[in-house]
Amino acid sequence: MKRFSSILAVALASVLVGVLVAPREAVAQRRTINLFGTVKGNQVPDGEARLAFNFYDSDSDEFLYRTVATATVREGVYSANVPLEGLAEGEEYWVMVTSPEEMPHPAGGGQERGSGITGLVLLQPTTPGTQQTGHVNISGTVLAGRVGIGTTGPTALLEVQGSGIVLNAADKLFVTPTFVGVGRSTTVTGSEYFGVQAPVNGGFGGMYIRTNGAAGLPFYGYAAGSTTAYHYLDGNDSNKWKLWNDGVRMTVARTGNVGIGTTNPSAPLDVVGSAGPGSGTVRGLQTNATTNSAGVYGQSNGLGGKGVIGRADEGMVPIGVLGRSESLFGYGVLSSGNLRVLGDITATGSKAGYVSDIVLNGGKEPLETGDLVQIIGYDDAIVGDIPVIVVRLSKSAQSAAILGPIDCALVLNPVDERDYSTVPRLQYDTPQFYVHKIEGPIWPGEYGRVVTLGSFKTIKVDASYGPIHPGDLLVSSPTPGYAMAVPSGRSAITGTVIGKALGSLQKGWGEIPVLVQSR
Repeated sequence: MKRFSSILAVALASVLVGVLVAPREAVAQRRTINLFGTVKGNQVPDGEARLAFNFYDSDSDEFLYRTVATATVREGVYSANVPLEGLAEGEEYWVMVTSPEEMPHPAGGGQERGSGITGLVLLQPTTPGTQQTGHVNISGTVLAGRVGIGTTGPTALLEVQGSGIVLNAADKLFVTPTFVGVGRSTTVTGSEYFGVQAPVNGGFGGMYIRTNGAAGLPFYGYAAGSTTAYHYLDGNDSNKWKLWNDGVRMTVARTGNVGIGTTNPSAPLDVVGSAGPGSGTVRGLQTNATTNSAGVYGQSNGLGGKGVIGRADEGMVPIGVLGRSESLFGYGVLSSGNLRVLGDITATGSKAGYVSDIVLNGGKEPLETGDLVQIIGYDDAIVGDIPVIVVRLSKSAQSAAILGPIDCALVLNPVDERDYSTVPRLQYDTPQFYVHKIEGPIWPGEYGRVVTLGSFKTIKVDASYGPIHPGDLLVSSPTPGYAMAVPSGRSAITGTVIGKALGSLQKGWGEIPVLVQSR
């Protein structure tokens, strides 16, 4: 049957009206229906009041029946047993409640309903004397323009009391006292109180919070007691996304730069903060003890790139990079390639391995690993301000100009100063060349390295002048590039001692490891 949504106000000074409720008892058995509602008016009566009940056909609006009954009013709610005549059981009717003096229209059908409060009721069998609220389509009360569903005393324009609401039956909007769902009626977990499900199987499906102006601050917040945190799009700051937790803690700029402790990140990750002793502004911790795992990993694929840059400007002993290992076999700092130091090296622990210096082959013969060379001069620095030693193959016995054995050949690539220009304070110490180790001989006019201190894997020796044993002192021999044992003890030394033999050779030419200790 046709249903009307308009609700008209009752112009009563002291008598009132409300939406009506249908009974379950058959009309034929009882001949009355118990209706109730909320009183409306300037003077709310308490006790008994006479009310008129007007019934209309719900399809045609045709007036069907009018009766006056005494209603009992208690605390603003009335109840009345209304006599019925000629109304069929199981049918729906519009009911209008007015004062007995007010006639909404003359008797007769086809007239428009007049002023008053109306409710659509369904006449069904009920237990005598029992009020029923479940058989009305508007199962509540209209009060001063308010609509109540499941309540006779609405406090808002629309108030719903009950187990829940479902709009658009296929779970498009589902509301219960413990869960609100958009697109679904079931929770993901028992801790969920609001949920959204987008009707997509692929691609985007979510929710936006939008402001009317570009300078707005759309946000999503959280609260636990008196503590709040939220994240928002800052329309007043170039639309940066910010995370607030007792202050802005993280910022993501539209460029993709992320700032922690700063709202103006100038790098893909820009961290600014203060740290106490023993801590750090950035801390990386690798808890999965797999081979070659890293707490912090830096990588650069560009020419002259820097995987990690450390800088310290303040303090009595500022430290740009600090490495520390708690393991007996660990390394505080480990370089798997060349290690370049632009300043001084200060060590408080032991050293393993050998020390080498850059040399330039100023002779006419190529130099190979293990060749013994002697100093003939120096050349301009290529790294910092350290002069390059110019050498040639040694050719005399017990030469005082002996430097040490050749380590390897080097190749030099010019440094582009722009590679260092973005690193404050390093541009003043920019090396002129990148130096790389290569295989093969050092040809005349080319660069290499010579071992000047420490245990070295090999040196060319000639045992023709006497057998060589571990611990023997070594000096240069008449054989070009070769060393020999001191002929007859320390008293016979007239040239530079290269170091001590670590291996032995009984006769002929060969190679043995050596502890380089030039003196």
